[in-house]
This record gives sequence, structure tokens and C-alpha cells, in this order.
Amino acid sequence: MHRPCRGAANLLISVWLRSLPDIRGLEARLAGALPQLKVLDQTVSLRFVKHMGRILDPAGRSVSTVPMDIWSDPS
Repeated sequence: MHRPCRGAANLLISVWLRSLPDIRGLEARLAGALPQLKVLDQTVSLRFVKHMGRILDPAGRSVSTVPMDIWSDPS
């Protein structure tokens, strides 16, 4: 059964961006396209584990992969 969201925060967007300043540009484009949109909060994750097992070159392109053991203790 689908229940409509009735709270003030009813949308979550997850994106990967190349740099922190890109966040402002994304918010500006969203606000231009959706004037009724109101950003209530944002969270930044600076280092995602090898971008899902991919090793990236300086331009951000995947150049190889590594096996990921997501269940092991990182310490």
C-alpha cells in the first residue's frame, strides 16, 4: 500500500559530484527547474570507498577495478 509523504522533507537525492563547489551548481539548477523546491539539509561524503571498487585516473575515469570485501572490519 502506497502512502503519500506528508512531512516537510519528502525527497532524498543522492549524487556523485567531482568537487564540493559542484554542489552549489547542482542546487542552483534544481532551484531553476523546480522553484518550489526547498533544500532542508545536505550531507557530504568526501571519500567513497574506491568508487565502488573502481580505481580512477586524475580525470575521474575508471582505469581498473579491485575486489571489495565490504564485510571486513576496516580497522
